[in-house]
Amino acid sequence: MYLTKSRFKIGLSCPTKLYYDSFPKDYHNNDEGNEFMQALAKGGLQVGELAKLYFPGGIEIDGESKQKQLEQTKSALKKENVILYEAALLVDHKFIRIDILKKEGKNIKIFEVKSKSCNGNDELQFRNKKNKIKSSERPYLEDVSFQFIVASNAFPSYNITPYLMMPNKQIECSVNGLYSNFIIKKENSRDTCKVIEGTVLNDLGNKIMSAINVKESVQHLINDIFYKEHRDFKGKSFSEIIYWFEDLLIGYENNLSTYFSPPFLKCRDCEYKLADISKSGYHNCMTNKNKWNDSDFKKPLAWEVWGSPNLKELLSQNKWFMDQIHISDLPSGNRYARQNMQIQNTINKSKNSIIDINGLKSEIESFKFPLNFIDFETSSPAIPFFSGYRPYEGLCFQFSHHILYEDGTVEHKNEFLGVGRGVNPSFDFIDSLHQALTNNLGDIFMYSHHENTYLNYMIKLLLKNSPFSKDKTSELILFLQSITKPSKDITPKWKVGNRQMIDMAEMVRSYYWHPEMKGSNSIKQVLPAIMNDSNFIKDKYSLPIYGVDNKIISKNFKNHTWVNFDINNRVINPYEDLPDLDYIVPNGLRKSENLYSNNKLADGGAAMIAWAFMQFGEMKDHEIESLSKALKRYCELDTMAMVLIMEAWIDFVK
Repeated sequence: MYLTKSRFKIGLSCPTKLYYDSFPKDYHNNDEGNEFMQALAKGGLQVGELAKLYFPGGIEIDGESKQKQLEQTKSALKKENVILYEAALLVDHKFIRIDILKKEGKNIKIFEVKSKSCNGNDELQFRNKKNKIKSSERPYLEDVSFQFIVASNAFPSYNITPYLMMPNKQIECSVNGLYSNFIIKKENSRDTCKVIEGTVLNDLGNKIMSAINVKESVQHLINDIFYKEHRDFKGKSFSEIIYWFEDLLIGYENNLSTYFSPPFLKCRDCEYKLADISKSGYHNCMTNKNKWNDSDFKKPLAWEVWGSPNLKELLSQNKWFMDQIHISDLPSGNRYARQNMQIQNTINKSKNSIIDINGLKSEIESFKFPLNFIDFETSSPAIPFFSGYRPYEGLCFQFSHHILYEDGTVEHKNEFLGVGRGVNPSFDFIDSLHQALTNNLGDIFMYSHHENTYLNYMIKLLLKNSPFSKDKTSELILFLQSITKPSKDITPKWKVGNRQMIDMAEMVRSYYWHPEMKGSNSIKQVLPAIMNDSNFIKDKYSLPIYGVDNKIISKNFKNHTWVNFDINNRVINPYEDLPDLDYIVPNGLRKSENLYSNNKLADGGAAMIAWAFMQFGEMKDHEIESLSKALKRYCELDTMAMVLIMEAWIDFVK
C-alpha cells in the first residue's frame, strides 16, 4: 500500500481514514462511486486533457501496472529534454503520478493540473492580506506540495519548480466548440476523457489555462505552523505528516492497530458513514473514541441544527447531541428563533409542523395572481462551450414554467431547452423567458437565489454581446431588471422593480418548519414534508390527474400521480419516484448511465452534465432526443414541486 496523492489527501482530511482506505473490503467509501461524476461536473477530466495539448510532443506514461509505469518514466527521463504526461515516481513507500513533467537539462518543472479557476498568473492570489494561505486554496497547494517533496527526493541533484495549472477566469475563449473536443469514452470498463483525434494546439485559440509558479507558496506551506497547531496532526509539520502517514500504511500492512484521530467537525461529512454499521468507519470511530452506544447513533445531532451555529465551539465542549445545546449556545441574530424552535421541537419529538399562519396569510394575500413558478438549468463549465466566454462563466440552457391561477387551476405553461451543439442557447432562453412571463402580470417565484444570479449573468451577456436589435436588447434588459435584484459585482446597478422574483426558500425559512426537514430548507426536503403534512395535496394528487387535458396540462407527463404511499402510508418523495432509465432512455444508450443515480436522473448537477454530453460530436440524434426528454421531465418536476408547496400553504391559511 503506497502513499499516493489521493491517500495523502484523504489522510489530511482525517488520519483515521488511511486505515479505512487500506481495507476497502471492510469499510465502504461513499464517494468512490461519485468520483467520475464529480470530476466530470467540475471539469477535471477535460481540463487535464486540455493542459496536455498546451505541452505538445509529450510521452504518455500509460503502463498497465505501477512497475511498468515506473520503467516507462525512468527510460523517458534519460533524455536531456522531455515532456511526460502522468510521470510515475516511487520514493520509499510514496508513489505519485505527476500530471505534466517537463525536464530541461538539470531543471524539472512539475505541473499539477486543477479544474479550479485562477485569476491571472500571480501566486499571491493564494494568500490573504496577512500573507497567510487562504483556507479555500490550501487543498490545491497541499497537492502540489506533496508532489514537490516526493519529486525533490527522487531527483536530489535537480532544480524542481512546482506549478499549478488552472483555467484563468481573466481570459476569453476565442473558438467555438472547444469543450466538444474532449469526449468521454469507456475503455476497459473505465470511463476516461479522450481528445478528438487530430486536435492540435492551433485549434484551441486563446490559451485559457495559466501555469502559476508556486514555489514560494509551497515553501510557505511546508513551513506553515498551521499543521503543527492542528488537532489531527499531533504537532507535526507538513513534511513530518507525510512520513507519519507512510509509517501508518506500513503498519497497517503488518496488521498494526488503527490510529484513531479525535472526532470533530470533520465527522459530519465523513464519506465512511453508512447505514450498514458493519462497514461504517464513522460508527467504528464514534464507538471507539466517543464511546457511543447504539442509542446514541439514533439521537438528533448538533450539526443537524439549521446553519450549524457555533458548531466548532459546541464540539470542543463535547456537545455532540441536540439535547445538549442550551439556548445560550445559539448566536443572536435572525436565525436564532428558527434554530431554537427546531431544537426544542426535535427534543420534544414533535411530529407536527409549525406554521406561522398569520405571516403566511399576510404574504399570500399580497400576491398578484396568476402565480408564475420558474426553475432554470444552467452551466458554468471550466472549459467554455462558446467563443467570448471565460472559464466558469455561466450560461442558461433550460427553464420550466408553471402557472397557478386564482381559481386553483394549475398548468405547465412553458418550457425551453436549448440543445446547444455550437449555438449559445442563452439568447433564445432569454427571449423565450421574456415571452413566457409577459403574457400575464402575476408574481414570479423562484426557489433560492439561483435564478436571480443567472439572470444577472444574462443581463451582462446582453450588454456585452447581444444578437438582437438595439431596441429589443433594451427591452429584454429592462424586463430582466424588472424581475431581478442586482448582484454586488454588476454595473450599472438598477432600481429593484415591482415584479422582483419572490424566493420561496425565504418563505420556508420565515413561515414553515417540519421535523422531517431536519434543519434543511432544500426543496427536496421541504416537498415530501409538506406533502405528508397536507391532506389537500394528498387528496388531490393521489389521482392520475396530472397530464390530463381537462384536468392539469403537462408538457412531459401523462396521467401522472404525484402522491404515492410507502408501506408506512407516508408519501414517497417525488424526486425519488422519477421514471426509471429504461422508460426514458432507449436500450444501448450507455453514455447516459453516467448521468444518473440509482437509475434515476439524479439532480441539477446531473442535468448540467447531461447537457454537456449533448455537446459532443459523437452524440447521435436519438441519444440527444432521449436526454432532452429526461431533462424536460426533471425540470418540470422542479416547478411542479413549487406549485405543490404553494397549494398546500394556500390551503393551510384557509
